[in-house]
Amino acid sequence: MSRWYEVAPIVRGGLLPLLVLLVVTSAMGVVYLQHREVQLYITMQGLQQQYDRALEEQGRLRLEEAAWGNLARIEDRAVTELDMLYPEASQRIVIQR
Repeated sequence: MSRWYEVAPIVRGGLLPLLVLLVVTSAMGVVYLQHREVQLYITMQGLQQQYDRALEEQGRLRLEEAAWGNLARIEDRAVTELDMLYPEASQRIVIQR
């Protein structure tokens, strides 16, 4: 009769090293997955900041587009910055189809 502390030869011969190998492999897998999770989180934070900057730029561009939609502003800017003037009646040519 074997005692509780006596180990069967199969456990002593091959099962114990296999269990140790599985535990070590599992631990390495956990460490790798945690590392990968940190990398992905850092990537996500960078993409979130890029998204926020793109939203800010979109807002600025929409405001600029709305401002340029105002014809009076375009005319004022043409006169002040480009020294353009509206042509006199004698300088205009009307083309009809």
